Amino acid sequence: MNIIYQQIVDDIDKCIPLLLNLGLIINPRFNKEKHCSFSNIASNRTDTGIDTVTPYVNKFLRHIDRGEYLFMLFDKSFIQINYEFTVIDSEEKARKGKEKVVSKANLSYFPNPSLSTEDVLDSLQSLEDEEETNDFLNFYYEYKEDYQYSSNYMRLDYDNRKESFTEFIHPRCHLHIGMNNNFRLGVNRVPLVSEFVDYVLYTNYIEKWVELHSKGIEDFPKYLIEKVKNKEVIRLTDKEILLTSNELLHYCTHI
Repeated sequence: MNIIYQQIVDDIDKCIPLLLNLGLIINPRFNKEKHCSFSNIASNRTDTGIDTVTPYVNKFLRHIDRGEYLFMLFDKSFIQINYEFTVIDSEEKARKGKEKVVSKANLSYFPNPSLSTEDVLDSLQSLEDEEETNDFLNFYYEYKEDYQYSSNYMRLDYDNRKESFTEFIHPRCHLHIGMNNNFRLGVNRVPLVSEFVDYVLYTNYIEKWVELHSKGIEDFPKYLIEKVKNKEVIRLTDKEILLTSNELLHYCTHI
C-alpha cells in the first residue's frame, strides 16, 4: 500500500498547474521519472543540511544554476522539497498491509535576495566563473545585508530518528526561520507541498494569499473560519501529532 506516497505525488501534480494558472509560480521542474524513487520524492539537490558559511546569495545562485528546485515563485524565489519514506508493518496496519510513511522531510523556501528587482539575476547567471560572480557581488555586499543573510528563509525539517530529537530544543518536526541561526519553531505535522506553499504565501506574500483565497468570496472572514474548521488533515507520518504534549503548550506553529 502506497497511499501516503501517492497523495504527495498527486498533490504536486495538482498544485503545479493551479499555481501556474494563477501566475504564482514559474519554471516548474517536477518530473516523476527523475524525482520519484521507491524511497524518495525530491527536487534536485546534491548537498544536504544547512550551509551557514557560504553567503546566502551564493547559495541561492548555486541552487538555481544546478536546477535544484521544484519550481520558482513569481519573484524568482524558489521551493525545494525532499520526502523520504520507510515501510511500516504494525498491528494498526495489519488489515491494510504494509504502508510507506514519511520518515524524513525537508521543505525549503529560498527568497530571492532582491536580485529580480534590480535585474541582477540574469546578469549573474551570464557570468562565466565563480570569481567573476564574487567580484560582481562585492559591491552589493556593502549595503545589501540579505545577500549574505536572508531573514525570511524558511526550512521545515522532520526526522523520526530518536537520536535527532531533544524535547523543546530540537523537536521531531520544526521550522527554521532565517538562514544563519539555531532558531527552531516546533511544527505539529509534515505538510503536503501545496500546504507548505500556502504557508509561504501567507507569511511572505499576504496580499497574494488574500487574493488567492478571496476570489469570488463575499464574506472573507467567515470563509476563513469555515475553512479552518473544516480543513482535512492528511497524515503523512506514522504519528498523527509530531510534537510532544509539552511542546504543544510551548512555542509552536500549526500547518
